[in-house]
Amino acid sequence: MANAATVGLCTGFTYADGGIYCRDNGDGACLGDLGDFPAKTSFPWHIDWADDMSLFLLERTGSREYTRYKDKLYIDASPGAVVPLRYTADNSTLTGGETSWAWTGAYGIIMWTPTGNIRDATPNGSGSIIGSGFELVEVKGYPGLRQAYWNQQKFDDMLVGKYTGGFLTMCYGDYSPIITEGNRPWDP
Repeated sequence: MANAATVGLCTGFTYADGGIYCRDNGDGACLGDLGDFPAKTSFPWHIDWADDMSLFLLERTGSREYTRYKDKLYIDASPGAVVPLRYTADNSTLTGGETSWAWTGAYGIIMWTPTGNIRDATPNGSGSIIGSGFELVEVKGYPGLRQAYWNQQKFDDMLVGKYTGGFLTMCYGDYSPIITEGNRPWDP
């Protein structure tokens, strides 16, 4: 077991079978409830920032106890990509523009930047956090259930001021976590 500096508790979102999901509560806010979605493995979404600016997947196992899996959040940042955010255990399965590196947080907001510098994830390098390439796309056959996607064109448009949007989520912190290393979410 090891202590980490901070664990990000991303309320309203659920990890399920490699992806990130939420249910629209009708007022535009996200709930972590998957409803009748047939996920094999699911739990509230928690994260841990690695030294290389990647985000490990965590599962809460006790009051302040977590299992950190090998899986890291990745996106496809190649031109025109509109794809689900997913977790992968290593970069051997990634192609071209896909990466698990360069995630960053400011005030608990999860962002991605091509350089790792927070200013490079903001319009015209202003440092103002008003946009990103995240989208919540409805899951067919499950009304109100949404999956987190990355839209690279939306991100590119935001950088030059053509688009201003939101961010994926706000994660509050557990500042005294105890972390146990695990393998994969379905095989801890």
